[in-house]
Formats: sequence, C-alpha cells, structure tokens
Amino acid sequence: MNVIRTRYGINGKTALEPAVGAFVFPDSAPELDWTTNDLNTWTDRKPDTLSDFLESDFDRFDFVITNPPFGAGNKLAFNFAKKACEIGDVVVMVVPSIMAEWTKRLDKAIPRDMKLVWSKKCREQWFD
Repeated sequence: MNVIRTRYGINGKTALEPAVGAFVFPDSAPELDWTTNDLNTWTDRKPDTLSDFLESDFDRFDFVITNPPFGAGNKLAFNFAKKACEIGDVVVMVVPSIMAEWTKRLDKAIPRDMKLVWSKKCREQWFD
C-alpha cells in the first residue's frame, strides 16, 4: 500500500476490494473510499455486497485492490484480473508467481490499454 500511496496519492479516491475476506486491504488504507464485496462472510465484519464479482455489475473505481481466489490453474485469478481491468483505473493484485510465467495467458486477460507498472517478488512468502 505504501507504493500505491507514493505512486498515485490515494486520499479520497475510490477502491473496490472484490474478495475482501478479512478486510486486510481496506484496513491498511483507510484514506480510500472503499466498496467491499465477497461471496461469503469470512469474519464478523460484513462486506458492502455479497455477490459473485465475476457475475455482478460494479461501477468504475480508481482502484481495484484484491487477493483474488485462484481456482484450478489460476483460472479465477485470470478472470478477476480481466474484470478488474474493465472497471478499475489501477489494478493491484496479490497473485501466485506462476501467473507471471504464463505471460501469453495473462496478456489475453489484460486489455491492451493496461500495462504493468510495478511488480515485486516476496521471497519470504508463497505469493508475489
């Protein structure tokens, strides 16, 4: 979140967390105007909507920030990336490093007018 704060300035901008789970991203950036969603309630906190992100209509957001579900062969994560790019000006996703190796598939998921501006490998963890 510090990289996003520095790069974009996030005060008062809108953000969607489509798979909010334990509310990690909203809690780490309270200066964003969050909309939260999930299919399930994972904690005592309730998201703004309980819906299937891939099947639901959402407004446009300045940011879509999420740790998406991955599914078999990371299919859900690729589909989340595609939809997030359709409704977000900036998309931030925590994904398995294997997704970076599937560049052709990822290239098909992300619209041509979107570009990768920052990536970091987390050496101590399972995810990037």
